[in-house]
Amino acid sequence: MINNGKLHTFLDLKKNFTLSYFHAGDILDLLYNLHQMPADGQKYFEDSILTSVQLINFLKPQEMMGFYIDSIDPKFMLKIEMNESGSLRTLLLPENFSEFPTKITGECRLTKMIGSSSVPYTSIIKLENISFSEIINQTLRESYQVEAKISVFQHKPISVMIHRLPRTDMASIDQEIEDKMISTVIDFYNTHAFSDEKEMIAAVEKLGFIYLRTREIEFRCNCSRERMVSGLVHLSQGTSIDGLFEDKSELETRCDYCKTSYLITKDEVIKASKFN
Repeated sequence: MINNGKLHTFLDLKKNFTLSYFHAGDILDLLYNLHQMPADGQKYFEDSILTSVQLINFLKPQEMMGFYIDSIDPKFMLKIEMNESGSLRTLLLPENFSEFPTKITGECRLTKMIGSSSVPYTSIIKLENISFSEIINQTLRESYQVEAKISVFQHKPISVMIHRLPRTDMASIDQEIEDKMISTVIDFYNTHAFSDEKEMIAAVEKLGFIYLRTREIEFRCNCSRERMVSGLVHLSQGTSIDGLFEDKSELETRCDYCKTSYLITKDEVIKASKFN
């Protein structure tokens, strides 16, 4: 049984900031196996997942988002898609990519949409020789324009985010104070062994925080047979259904995200095309 990740959120009313603590559980191992991730690439992939999941804190009910890294040097694409309820799926292209660098140059695209809205909000951020772990903080500064910082624990599948809430009567958070806050939080978690989730929440509350909520973060793909059939109908418009299937009566398709295979018949595509 997979232990899903947990995203815990707390509030400090006196200092006017939120603390978000994410433990990935078994999700990283699941994704390593799904993408056949080589050992030397796991750290970079881990940093991307641990940091990007914190963006769920900024989603409104029913919102979903895509966090896409388009690297020019070296050439690869990493897609991380999430929604407010905690579902997550990832895609790495090319599938056999194994040249994970220390720094990358390219673009980060952030998209947000509600339900099946066809007009998503999109933000593009230029990346210039930047590490995976810092991409997210550049995104917070340039796209979200919030006073927040995300840090990843060393040797643990954990990230924390300190987010200063907007207040007109308070000065901007000092970088040194912000770093000290995060350091204090990391030291606290590193020096305490919690037997369960309730014990951890109680210990953080004793520090003066108010517990807000916990989201369960799970890998979930929304692919389906119907979506695959619809995709083949779309492809056939550039040629023909006969040309798509050639002399075959069925085709095997595979979801790039979860690797699930579907055997789609020609009759299914013909039937679906009549409704398009």
